[in-house]
Amino acid sequence: SVTLPSVKSPDSSQQEALNPATITVSRDGKLFLEKDEHSIDQLIALLRRLHTDKPGTAVVIKADEAVSYGKVRSIFKLCQDIGFAGASLQVLDKSNQKG
Repeated sequence: SVTLPSVKSPDSSQQEALNPATITVSRDGKLFLEKDEHSIDQLIALLRRLHTDKPGTAVVIKADEAVSYGKVRSIFKLCQDIGFAGASLQVLDKSNQKG
């Protein structure tokens, strides 16, 4: 479970990807691909295999709001370096929240 960061104007032009791969970065820095926890080396190997098997797969990164920007950016770069063209950050739409 992560607390997603919220933004006032998320990019609504991005289409929802069909069956994206979800990478989660927990508050304490643990990495998950879908529901399974992995070390960074395991995650890299799994993402490389996924890109080889299904190169058109989009990646959604869910990072807890407490995770540093640098950590999140490194996961984005990792996805780009492997060759995933579509990587996005899942956020909450602050304009839909009360308060």
